[in-house]
Amino acid sequence: MATLAAGALGVGAHYLASLSGETGEPILIGFFVFLQAAIASFIRFFPKVKTRYDYGMLIFILTFSLISVSGFRDDEVVKMAHKRLTTIFLGGSACVMISIFVCPVWAGEELHYSIAQKLQTLGDFLEAFVDEYFKTTKEEESKDKMSYLEGYKSILNAKSNEESLVGN
Repeated sequence: MATLAAGALGVGAHYLASLSGETGEPILIGFFVFLQAAIASFIRFFPKVKTRYDYGMLIFILTFSLISVSGFRDDEVVKMAHKRLTTIFLGGSACVMISIFVCPVWAGEELHYSIAQKLQTLGDFLEAFVDEYFKTTKEEESKDKMSYLEGYKSILNAKSNEESLVGN
């Protein structure tokens, strides 16, 4: 997406700069490159953007600069943008194919089982808590029931990997 957006904006910036004439073209290209790099660099400082899209923002800056500045020297900017887009598409599709067929990473099933186990532990805790609170059973307290009463702490204090699995 970063390559597509930056390529389209780079071609547009080159077109607008070429309309301004021979003296205004380098000034406008420099202004456009500075403006997009400043805005994209500022957006990278937002924590949610930095964690998820930092690499995409860098590619956006690189591609825009490459297309718009290279277009200043060479008028075949659309051909160069097409080559860059084709290269990115081939690399991306190879990455997806390898991730799916050669070395798949499936977090869905592992995440499901982990959450189900934690919900079961919480259910056992609530059942033991209700039994203890209302004293529904006349039996002596067993060590097993006390472990159920402490079960919620293991879930609250655990540094689980569910958050990392959700991102996959």
